[in-house]
Amino acid sequence: MANYILQGTPNNAPSPMEWVPLGGSYLLTADGEKSLRKPDAIVVPRTLRAQHNMGIEKFRWTDPFLSIKFKLKSTSTSRQSGNLGIMQKDLIQDELQLASYALEMLSALGNRRFVIGFLFDGCWGRIWYFSRSVVISSTSFDIESQFTTFASIIAALPLLNFEMLGFDPSIFSLDPPVRPPRTLTDWILRLPKEGKSGAYSYATIHRIIHVQRCVIGRATVVGRIGSFIEEDLGTNEGKRAYQKAQRDKKADQGDSSPPGSPARRTTKTDPITFENGTDQQCRVLLRVSEEEYKNSWVFKLSSQIATRRSELEFLQRISSVGIRRIPDFKPSLSGVLARLSDGSLEALCPTDSNGNPLYEHRELRVLVSEHIHHVYRLWGVELKKALHDILYVIEELHDKAGILHRDISINNLAYRRGADGRVEGIIYDFDLAMDLDADTASSERPTGTTAFLAMHLLYGASLRHRLSFEYESFLYVLWWLVACHNRGGAMVKADPLKDWYLGTADEIRKTKWDAFSLPIPVLPHHEDLYSGLYNLQLLVFTALSQMIVAKARPKAAAGTRKEAGLKMSVDYELLSSRGITAESLGLTAGGFSTALGWGDELEHYERGEVEVLD
Repeated sequence: MANYILQGTPNNAPSPMEWVPLGGSYLLTADGEKSLRKPDAIVVPRTLRAQHNMGIEKFRWTDPFLSIKFKLKSTSTSRQSGNLGIMQKDLIQDELQLASYALEMLSALGNRRFVIGFLFDGCWGRIWYFSRSVVISSTSFDIESQFTTFASIIAALPLLNFEMLGFDPSIFSLDPPVRPPRTLTDWILRLPKEGKSGAYSYATIHRIIHVQRCVIGRATVVGRIGSFIEEDLGTNEGKRAYQKAQRDKKADQGDSSPPGSPARRTTKTDPITFENGTDQQCRVLLRVSEEEYKNSWVFKLSSQIATRRSELEFLQRISSVGIRRIPDFKPSLSGVLARLSDGSLEALCPTDSNGNPLYEHRELRVLVSEHIHHVYRLWGVELKKALHDILYVIEELHDKAGILHRDISINNLAYRRGADGRVEGIIYDFDLAMDLDADTASSERPTGTTAFLAMHLLYGASLRHRLSFEYESFLYVLWWLVACHNRGGAMVKADPLKDWYLGTADEIRKTKWDAFSLPIPVLPHHEDLYSGLYNLQLLVFTALSQMIVAKARPKAAAGTRKEAGLKMSVDYELLSSRGITAESLGLTAGGFSTALGWGDELEHYERGEVEVLD
């Protein structure tokens, strides 16, 4: 029935569509791998199958305009025609499945601000709207008694343009697409233009590096920039000039290879990799891979709560006080791209009985910064140098800039290599950072990456973030790194610390506490870090135990430390009055540096007396 209605729409409609039942077919990921989900049906471009010459088993999550879930047996609750309102707190099973399809579509490439879905329960239907701010549904409609309503909805779909279907207009192609893209390579990203309201700069996308999987939330998308565009693509003249420049560039590239150039010689020897190479060979590989990204820039898109201080503001503040071990960034190309509560969400206007919005106002923000390298790619003295630097960056952020990072984790610690060939550690991603002078509700809310959270944050109670928590998280990063990352950065297949992020907060806290009394798993190329890690582990374990015992009642204090570890409610003001502080416990940059014992080796490295590459 739906396809019959869709076929009646003209071919020149903005989005000609067809309704495709999937049966037992699973959709593929953006990379062409089989995913774990399969909607009952999807609505896709009418030309998709003909253009790609494929069956439905080749459809990807990048392809659908929207997804459909059927419920064979109707329930009385789904027939109730309630008011439009926020729904994400009480979704039933079928609604959760539809939400999971929305998750896949939103996370496939990172180029969608919202998605639409249909849920049919017998003859009853609802339209669902999944955005970064809210999940809401329409009132129910009966397909039989309200057929005109149903037909009008279906007939209107092809008349929607890509932006109306949830695709981000900040990511676009000069050739208007007739179907959703499967890759964003060579697409164009719109960027803010400093000092000119309503004007934009532009850059090409080389590739997408990371897409955060979520429906409501920041939904961070990171991509490598191919090149910055000089032409003003907001004008027809600028578009023509850019397109001509691209044609000329392709023509020049086509003539770049001299005739008769010899083919690359091939050998029968296996290629050198981080897995089979010697230490020196692996260091050469590392330098080569770093060189590929030299002078490269990345963009980060994130849907942030409008009232929250932006990462750009934090970086500008940090830079202004002379802290340099953060990524270089381009403030003139960074800022707010759009208010995500405008447009479709504003038109729906979901409010409570008092007229207050039932969603958080969010902004789409973009940050352009230098391409940096994750610290887990390093090993040996260079890894020690980068990590040691980071200890003091944490301290400087607190003492000089009045900032706590609040997400010291394996993916937020990085390094850059200087002109002298030596590395320096840096911290990035200040999305969750906290201004020490701010007094907001979010300051009391535990936040960060679960596997690396301080024990007391995993306890679940509202607790203002502390500098000592940053250092405790640093320990867990080092612990994770030596157990999970090979030279060059690849994760080991065994995933030995998966219980640090799988399970409830209580289960994870118990697992991490028990790990203090277990042997430390260390990969062979990280064995030189074992002694320092052991000392650091002992320092933190002793500090946590002293805090717990000092706060516990006398009867509980007589128990074992393992028993105390499960009772982690700590009054920090009371501890301070008893002379138990982060400084006295060694939970500082200096305390950690002493425990690690890397000082002499790093001093030789800084003076150039340790050459890691012959």
